[in-house]
Amino acid sequence: MACILVKELEPCRLMFIEEPVLSENREALKEVAANRLYSRWDLKSVFEFIATPPQV
Repeated sequence: MACILVKELEPCRLMFIEEPVLSENREALKEVAANRLYSRWDLKSVFEFIATPPQV
């Protein structure tokens, strides 16, 4: 759903969209991050976050 929202908002030329998905939703976070980050260094922090188990 977040990817659809981002696509619809493209004409507004937003610089960023804060929290398009909840951080607890790791599957959606992976999908959104993969669509917006391009270099391996951009993705590194996302992969590290996803690989870290959530703290309770």
